[in-house]
Amino acid sequence: MFHVRDPHEVLGLPLGAGPDDIKRAYRKLAAKFHPDKKDGDAEKFREVTEAFDALKTAPNAEEPIFIDEDATAELTLTLEEMAFGCRKTIVAKIGSMKCKACLGGGFVPGSPVVPCITCLGTGKAPSAWGFNRSARSCAACKGVGTVPLQACKPCAGRGKTRGEAEFSVNVPAGVESGQELGFGNIDSRMRGRLFVRILGIQHARFDRIGDDLIVSHKLNVFEAMRGCTTSILGLDGKEIAMTVPAGIQPGECMVVQGCGIRNVQTGRIGNLRVKAQVEIPQKMSPRAVRLVEELADEFTRK
Repeated sequence: MFHVRDPHEVLGLPLGAGPDDIKRAYRKLAAKFHPDKKDGDAEKFREVTEAFDALKTAPNAEEPIFIDEDATAELTLTLEEMAFGCRKTIVAKIGSMKCKACLGGGFVPGSPVVPCITCLGTGKAPSAWGFNRSARSCAACKGVGTVPLQACKPCAGRGKTRGEAEFSVNVPAGVESGQELGFGNIDSRMRGRLFVRILGIQHARFDRIGDDLIVSHKLNVFEAMRGCTTSILGLDGKEIAMTVPAGIQPGECMVVQGCGIRNVQTGRIGNLRVKAQVEIPQKMSPRAVRLVEELADEFTRK
């Protein structure tokens, strides 16, 4: 069987090698086999030159790789990133994308062509041979009449493979865990849409319900009984002043308006719910015990 060597194989290069690698490999082999040298080899020099010519005129493997379908990805974000928005780089899995090795052609760059055996070089479907001018084009050669001799191995001649692609996305402020974002026209390489599912990381201090933030705040028993003014650090790290009403109960929430998360659709800002965490002292001095007993008697008499 007649065998035509892949230009990459002749130059000792992997599929998808860049222009600089191709030039370096050619210079090295051309210098080695040049006919003017005492131990040169004219036949091998001709072969490496033809291989170089084939690859240097082939499409660059670094050209955009078009994606013909929708892509999906998951993106893990902190509560701060979901609340205030961010720009992130993600890697999406693609079910059908242009093969990097052949750039969608389905054949080895620079491969010689031979007459299509399906249509015998006519470019027409075999069932339409004759004088039928409206005949369908041959599916095997797409009406060209010739086919490349060497099919691309990575994609088995299909021109498309499964793969991954990297994208940069702007995540709007206010997204929630479990929400799916759709991005269209995100990249010149892509003809479909990118769908990104948001996964939230549990925050060390804050919980979230919708657009509201929930946080616990420690109070000693006297602050809870008498009430007080205090401050708490918000999600953005800034202090938020608040008033604790007298007699607040353990677990009861105080609401600070407009200190939650901005809704991604309506723009409305949620609230901050501050849960009172009343701390009861576990150790007391003898004097403190007497005072607490007197206080207990006072409440008992009432």
